[in-house]
Amino acid sequence: MLVVYILSFNLCFATEDSVFKGRISADNINVRTDSTVNAESICRINRGEIVEVIMELYDWYKIKLPKNAPSFIRKDMVSLIDDKTAKVIKTKVNVRLHPSESSAS
Repeated sequence: MLVVYILSFNLCFATEDSVFKGRISADNINVRTDSTVNAESICRINRGEIVEVIMELYDWYKIKLPKNAPSFIRKDMVSLIDDKTAKVIKTKVNVRLHPSESSAS
């Protein structure tokens, strides 16, 4: 199974000319939290979907998370502006994969 990984790394090692868009050529591709097959899967993407590669490091690409990737933030970290908009009011806020402080951020 083909797997797409998301890497966390220092920006100084990345090449700036690696930004491009690519089309996924298979179904049920895992987007993971790290560069190993054992890392938690964030979401899956399918054939035909476009991904934006934002960084390259050695043999890996870091992609912008797809819109279907789960993301959670604690309610006390935001202030509601209206029924569709909120403003982050704290600093050093984690966006997490699950609604739990022990979840990967």
